[in-house]
This record gives sequence, C-alpha cells and structure tokens, in this order.
Amino acid sequence: MTESGSTYDLFWSNVKNAREEDYVIPIVKKSEDTANDFTNEAVRLLFINVSHEYEFVNRDFELWYPKVMKNGIILLHDVEHRE
Repeated sequence: MTESGSTYDLFWSNVKNAREEDYVIPIVKKSEDTANDFTNEAVRLLFINVSHEYEFVNRDFELWYPKVMKNGIILLHDVEHRE
C-alpha cells in the first residue's frame, strides 16, 4: 500500500492524469495465468508489481520478456536489491 491507497489506485490515477486510459488495459491476475493469453511481441508497455523478492520478479520477467515488443518498456515495481 502507498500512503494514498493501493499501488493499483496510484497507477490508474497516473494513467488517467496522462489521459492514456484508452490505451492502457490493467490486468490484475497472477502473471503465470496471464502471460499465455498474449502472443509474443504483443505488449508495448508492461508494469509488473509482484512479490518483491528477486526470484519472483525474475520469474515474471522471464515469463513476460518475449511478450514485449522490440523497443517496448518493462516497468518493475519495488524490486529488492541484491549484491
């Protein structure tokens, strides 16, 4: 949670403020249940908000990387830094 509400609420507020709601489709589901619904290189912008542990973030990145277009963008929320 953020101070002003959930991450989703803040995300959607930013999308609306940018007047991009006609182009953004938020999907709130487990990545492994959703990634197979998309063909490769079908996604222009991907925002992943998952458990903050490296293993989970890495798994989601590996699932979604092929789905993102060349020159597309992947945003990862609150990734744990490991050395």
